[in-house]
Amino acid sequence: MDDYISRQAAIDELMKTVKNNSRDRFGGALIHWTGVKAILTWLPAADVRPVVRSEWIMHDNRTWYCKRCKSWIPDEQRYYANWCLFCGADMREKPDGNDDHDPG
Repeated sequence: MDDYISRQAAIDELMKTVKNNSRDRFGGALIHWTGVKAILTWLPAADVRPVVRSEWIMHDNRTWYCKRCKSWIPDEQRYYANWCLFCGADMREKPDGNDDHDPG
């Protein structure tokens, strides 16, 4: 699985490394900084977003609603819906207890 990192943080760390340890025994650069920065700049960004969690709340014996967006689904769909069909919240685990869910 890929790890998602900040491009700018990677560039900043490489810049520190290059400034501190970039000379060989003859005084030449060990890392060609411009090339490394270009590679990091040209790499495509991953399409990621924070995971938003919610849970299904029973309204009556036949309907459930998403705690986050208040959208309703029939009882028979709840067992197959790992995500809210309307807001995309992950329903596989209970939320961490706070109601400060990311709105978007």
